[in-house]
Amino acid sequence: MIDVLLYSPEDYRNIFNICRTLEQMGIQRCYVWDRCNWVREVYPKSLKRRINKISVGSQERIQWVKIEDPIDFIKNWKGRSIATVDNNQAYDLGSFEYENNDLLVFGAESFGLPEEIIEACTQCVTIPSSGVAQSHNLNVAVAIFCWEAQKQGIQVVKQGDEGSTAFLIISGALNVEIDGKRVGKMESGEIFGELSLILGEKRKASIKAIVPTEIIEIKKNALEAILLSSNIELHKVIQQMSKELGKDSDHKLPITQKDLKDLVKKSPDVIRALALQLHYRLSQRIFH
Repeated sequence: MIDVLLYSPEDYRNIFNICRTLEQMGIQRCYVWDRCNWVREVYPKSLKRRINKISVGSQERIQWVKIEDPIDFIKNWKGRSIATVDNNQAYDLGSFEYENNDLLVFGAESFGLPEEIIEACTQCVTIPSSGVAQSHNLNVAVAIFCWEAQKQGIQVVKQGDEGSTAFLIISGALNVEIDGKRVGKMESGEIFGELSLILGEKRKASIKAIVPTEIIEIKKNALEAILLSSNIELHKVIQQMSKELGKDSDHKLPITQKDLKDLVKKSPDVIRALALQLHYRLSQRIFH
C-alpha cells in the first residue's frame, strides 16, 4: 500500500486531523520529520483535550514514526517517493498511477517542500486546480491523495511483467484485472503470482489492492526450500497442477480435492494455501 511522510508540519490541528483522515483510509502509520515537536507522548491538559476533540482519539491508534534525516530516509525508501507539490511541471494527480510501496511526501503549511527534498524524491505530483488559491490545506491535500490511491487501487502485480515472486494475502482484498477489465477478487489466505514463480511465465493479470492490504512476498528460492522440505508427493502434485494451469486446453486434475486436503494437513500454511488455490483454479478451468 502507500505510506505518508509529513515534512515539518507547523499546525497541530492539521496533524491531528490527518490522524483522523489516515485512520479512515485504513492507513495505520505516518512518518514525520517533526521540527515543531508536535508529536510526543505528553501534552498539557488543555492541549490534550483539543487534540482528542480534533482526532477523535485516532492519534493514539496511528503509529507515528519520527525520522531524523528526511533526505536520507527518502533516498533509501524501498519504493517510489512522491513529492506533492504545486507545480505545473509535475504529474497531474488525475493521470498518475499509484504503485505498491509509494511514499507520499507532504510539505509544511507555510513553505511546502524545500528544493532538496523535492530533488531527493523520484517523482512530483500535483492536484489540478483552476481557482485563485495556489494550494490546498495540508489535511485536505493528504485526504485527496490518499482517497485517489484508495479509489484507484494500488498495483502490486502488472500484467505482462516478468515474475520472480509470489504473494500470500494476510489481510485485505485485491482485484484481478486482465487487459484493464476486472475479472475477479482475492482475499486473505489466497496466493497470487505463483504460476510466474513456478513456471517462469510473465504475469497473466494485474493485481490491485482495493483496501489496505497486508501481503507477504515469497521469493523463488524460499518457496523451493519450503517445497523441498515438505511431503515429496505434495511437491509433485503442486508441480503437476502448475503445469496443467500453464496449458491452453485439455486440463486434467492430478488429484481430487478430498485427497489433496488430506495431503496438505501437516504442511506449512503457505504450502497448504498454494496447493488448495492451484487446485481451485484448475477446477474452475475444467468445469466452467
